Amino acid sequence: MTGASTRQFVYLSHLIIQIGGWAFRIGILIGLLQSGMSAAGLGVAVTFAPIMLGSLFLSPLVDRRNPISVMMIVNAIRICALLAIFGTDGADSFLSYASIGVLSLVQPVYLSAEVSFFRRITSQDDMISVLRNIANIDWLTYLLGMFAGAMLSDRLHLAGVLAFNMSAIILSLIVLLGIKQQFKRTPAVLEAQPSGTVLDLAPLYPAFLAVFLLNLGAGIINVYPAIRATADGVRIPMISPGCTDLISPRIPR
Repeated sequence: MTGASTRQFVYLSHLIIQIGGWAFRIGILIGLLQSGMSAAGLGVAVTFAPIMLGSLFLSPLVDRRNPISVMMIVNAIRICALLAIFGTDGADSFLSYASIGVLSLVQPVYLSAEVSFFRRITSQDDMISVLRNIANIDWLTYLLGMFAGAMLSDRLHLAGVLAFNMSAIILSLIVLLGIKQQFKRTPAVLEAQPSGTVLDLAPLYPAFLAVFLLNLGAGIINVYPAIRATADGVRIPMISPGCTDLISPRIPR
């Protein structure tokens, strides 16, 4: 398997997992909105806040491990967290919030392992193209995943969203397993490499803060109108002019 074809399979795995992830985020938010505003606010917090902790304290450890194995382990953790939500009475429960937090905590670990693997099979000059492709896939999966999550929440409720996300994770696991099998002949690519520490990221903290503030504003812009419209019993398009009536659940006033 050449470097180019391997990258295509990793892109495929990234696309699959991100569609399932975005579908879950909008689906769980709709489920929490139906429980009340405070539940939705807490859900947003446990969905996004742990990502920063995972980025700062867990992601720097990825280079010391086999990146494909790390991605597979993260996917296994995701499946366990989703199964835990399946076992609850509803989205608004302690176990659900804890599982959502775990899913958010491991999200940056998966992405860091993915980038680490790309760096091992891609020249330095080509990494800009790789990162651009990942960003483009992220935007595509944001649209597809949000649409799928809203549609499944409307027709199949939260159980349908969970099943969709689990199916995506399992499919991603299969793709990653295939990649790992191919690299058994060249294990040096998957061997641990020297890695830095959290302190090595200190020069990037201003950039992290800028990105955090940017995403904070984007989150408010995206989430607030949906919450207000749902609370007021108004149906509005969620993401794009071509996708209408995505948010339909209503909360009694």
